[in-house]
Amino acid sequence: MNTLVVDDLCFALKPSARRKTLQITVERNGDLLLFAPPNTEEQSLRLFVNEKRFWVYSKLAEKERLQKVVATKTFVDGEGFLYLGRSYRLKLVDTQDAPIKLLNG
Repeated sequence: MNTLVVDDLCFALKPSARRKTLQITVERNGDLLLFAPPNTEEQSLRLFVNEKRFWVYSKLAEKERLQKVVATKTFVDGEGFLYLGRSYRLKLVDTQDAPIKLLNG
């Protein structure tokens, strides 16, 4: 797979015979893809990436911000959980004969 490096951005080139325009995609894992028609000159690709650089950086920053928000749960007694827009406290029991039910919710 070919790559295009522009400053600190590394794009995986994906040529497509059916494509007529250039497209940049930011994958969920942060990989950058550059879709282009076959035989597109490297200078044209670099110019396109430079024009879209602010957009790419903003998408990467947004992805970083959203990934930091997710907190891991430890499942300890009294820990709060959100369910259908409301906060509930976790109560741990040693044995359980009946199925789980949500009280006051």
